[in-house]
Amino acid sequence: MKKIIFASLIAGLTVSAFAADATGKYNGKVSMDLSSVKDMVRKEAAKLSGDKRKQVESQIAMIESQEKGFAKATISLELKKDHSLSISQSMSGKSKSEAGKWSQAGNKVKMFGFSGKDGGPKEMSGVMSADGKTIVFDLSDEMKKQAAKNGAPAGFAGKMVISFKRA
Repeated sequence: MKKIIFASLIAGLTVSAFAADATGKYNGKVSMDLSSVKDMVRKEAAKLSGDKRKQVESQIAMIESQEKGFAKATISLELKKDHSLSISQSMSGKSKSEAGKWSQAGNKVKMFGFSGKDGGPKEMSGVMSADGKTIVFDLSDEMKKQAAKNGAPAGFAGKMVISFKRA
């Protein structure tokens, strides 16, 4: 039994020791699902009448526009050998760039040191594919934190994933 446990431990360490190096340039794509948010807005609108109802229903169009904007966004990421990074995003004709740091432990990649201005995250943790060609960051928990911080009701966050593919 001890031999099996030891062999499993060695195999696990071997896999993490040979994880692909994340250093390089990537192109990213954002996928956002705000269906739970739209459902909450629809339920709220159903309780209202007249102009108030129309006003709340107009928020759905705004949410859908936001989803489409993120789907069209382009993101470039460079993870440098010195563990600094640069990330640029272009969305709806507006561009912004930020610098930070990154680290890697096995297939886990962490990006940190962002300013967090504009409500963005100060850090992100993702998973690199076994072949080292993609890194996926699930920001759904970050969206929940931001929604709560802004006083939104529970469940008013949606899901967001950024997938990076080597350039």
